[in-house]
Amino acid sequence: MPLVDGAECPELGERTGGSGAANSVDSLGWGSVADLDPRALLQAAAQAAARLLAVDEVWIWLHDAAEDVVRLGGRVPPGPGGDEFAMPVGDSLIGRVLRAERPFVSADVTRDPLWRSELPHHVAPRSGLFLPLIHHAQPLGVLVGLRGAGGDEGGQQSDHRPRGAVFDEGDVRTARSLATHVAVAIQNAGLYRDARRQARQLAAIMDVNKQLALGPRLDEILMRIAEGATRLLGASEARVWLGEGNTLLLAATSRATEPETAESRTPLDESLSNRVASENRPIIFTDLDDPRRQGWRNEGGRDLDPAGVGRRDAEPTGQLETPAWMLRSWLGVPLRGRERVLGTIAVLSRGERRFVRTDVGVLEAFADQAAVAIENARLFREAATAEALRELARLKTEFLNTASHELRTPLSLIHGYAELLMHRAAQLPPERVGTMAAEIYAGSHTMVRLVDDMLDSSRLEQGEPQLRPRRVEVREMLGWLIDGFRRQPSGERIVAELDEGAVFVDPERLTQVVGNLLVNAIRYAPDGPILVRVDRRDGWLHVEVTDHGPGIPVGDQDRIWEKLYRGSLTRNDEQRGSGLGLAVVKHLVELHGGRVALSSVPGSGATFRIAVPAVEPASNG
Repeated sequence: MPLVDGAECPELGERTGGSGAANSVDSLGWGSVADLDPRALLQAAAQAAARLLAVDEVWIWLHDAAEDVVRLGGRVPPGPGGDEFAMPVGDSLIGRVLRAERPFVSADVTRDPLWRSELPHHVAPRSGLFLPLIHHAQPLGVLVGLRGAGGDEGGQQSDHRPRGAVFDEGDVRTARSLATHVAVAIQNAGLYRDARRQARQLAAIMDVNKQLALGPRLDEILMRIAEGATRLLGASEARVWLGEGNTLLLAATSRATEPETAESRTPLDESLSNRVASENRPIIFTDLDDPRRQGWRNEGGRDLDPAGVGRRDAEPTGQLETPAWMLRSWLGVPLRGRERVLGTIAVLSRGERRFVRTDVGVLEAFADQAAVAIENARLFREAATAEALRELARLKTEFLNTASHELRTPLSLIHGYAELLMHRAAQLPPERVGTMAAEIYAGSHTMVRLVDDMLDSSRLEQGEPQLRPRRVEVREMLGWLIDGFRRQPSGERIVAELDEGAVFVDPERLTQVVGNLLVNAIRYAPDGPILVRVDRRDGWLHVEVTDHGPGIPVGDQDRIWEKLYRGSLTRNDEQRGSGLGLAVVKHLVELHGGRVALSSVPGSGATFRIAVPAVEPASNG
């Protein structure tokens, strides 16, 4: 029967296309497009429809079920599509056909109250054929064929149909046969696209899970989260914001930013990311760069919200960290920890990618894994900090015990001899008084050295002291120091080989360095000679102190320069030191721009080496 203007075709909607129409569709060969690229596939389908139906214009609109909008895909004549043209399903002729799931034919589409004059047509349309694309009872979109008025140029006129003719039953059958092929191809392409997207999503989420197992530093985890979110959503950039008091701190970004942006802090009531965290809900904005994003207006002037946001977030009620005119789309989801919201993951699109509702669930699943990784990293860091504090407390306790022991021994000696001299000095022979005086001097010298070590260590931690280099003779600088040590108990074992000549160093600090090395040798090498060798080579002053003591175990050699470290062989030694002397040596040498070294064979002594620049720097003037 003939079709009347604006008629739905229920009887055609229930019957299958004729074999002739099917053969015509098969003969076009458009279904051989094998790359499953949706754009190429839709464009090929639109060209096939234009040839089969002899029309001036073809549109293929795809239904986005997540946002309940239709987007223009393939079209003839070619032109922009996809996200360039999108409109809500409701209150439109295309939406009515999609909802009814039946073909619709109109002799003059411009008379239909649901026709949109702002639709992207190239010709002045007259007759229209609207056919739903259905696969397994699921509406996928609408195929639209338009014939223009009788003098339009550029149409696809056939030999047997005049331009502008109304569509008949044969056209509908042919279109239905084509629609069946198109729907199957669209479904296959969608499955392929979804499979690839899910594979990328799974890879990104597995990457975060891997970080959970490896337990790297928090900054590394945050960077991996930002990079993973970018890959997962095909975004231009991802940003991770973490709460700190009443502000959010930009903790990581997958894209290089200006320094002030990378250190951005924003109050919780100002930025859009803060809204996501404070309201504990995802927020999505689409088509931020499109002036038409306010909606397709119908005759009543009501906004139809083509973004399909649902809530009327057409304008961001919160400050975007990047100006809206620079973005296409923005999506943020909260990072939900075990007991509180940790912050926000926000993804930004500056190109073709526009985020949709299905992306919200994907990013939320990713954010859940990311939040676990962040909390675990924080717990790991807190545990490491607690362990470090416990170790520091242990070292301080051990140091105080050692310092107390070192101070108590000479103090007891000094106190005992002083008391004896105070009460019985007149009855003691002179040589006995001299021996007591020497013991008092040695004890006081030990106390002064220990206090000096503690003061030097404290000054070095505070950035002091400042070097005061000057030109000085090597033998003059170190000769008196070594002579002084030779007059002390066990000091007669010191053998010196001193070079001659001038060097440019801080003499007070360098004698302190050599003095600490000699104290260390006398303390831990009670037998055998102690050799001090000093020479100048290639603008450097080299000092070696070699003893013949028990040596240093291999496991201790890398740590011997650490503050408060005394080595495994000295932990139960009554003569153990404070653990500060060699740390002071290392710091003062490095303050000169020099270096320290150690060589030791357990059981055969040890050699401590230092090297400092000995030439006055050239003047810039």
